[in-house]
Order: sequence, then C-alpha cells, then structure tokens
Amino acid sequence: SADTGDAFCVMEVWTSPNQGPPLHVHRREDEYFEVLEGRMEFSLDGRREMVEAGRGLLGKRDGTHTFRNAGEATSRMVVVALPG
Repeated sequence: SADTGDAFCVMEVWTSPNQGPPLHVHRREDEYFEVLEGRMEFSLDGRREMVEAGRGLLGKRDGTHTFRNAGEATSRMVVVALPG
C-alpha cells in the first residue's frame, strides 16, 4: 500500500488444503479474491460459495468473511484490498 499511496494493496496468498483464516471483519477495506489455482470455499456474510480457479469474488467492508482451501493441493489466490 505504501507504493500506491494507500489506494490499494495486492497480495499473493498460498493456502494449504483444508486451511484458511478464521471468520473475521474488515472495517476499512473491501477485498477482492481471484483464485489462480485450486478450489476455495468462501463464506461471505453467511453465504457459502465454492470458487474455482479463474473466478473471483468481492468481500465488502463490514461484512463477515472467511475462506478455506477445499482442494487436495496448495491453492493460490491474488487478494486486492481497497484501500491499501
């Protein structure tokens, strides 16, 4: 985010099978998740969605969310946080 004047932050996230962060909320940022490899199960405000490689989705600020690698190999995603 320092390189973008805090406009956005881009991260590459690798997740082991059946792993992911606990359910949480971002008060300041929206997050866009683009699955590059693998299959991820997302929970956004209680709505569950399976996302395959090549697809993405948006988690809005103040909403509860988490994700879990639902595949058998390490997954890879690009995550963009707005603002950074």
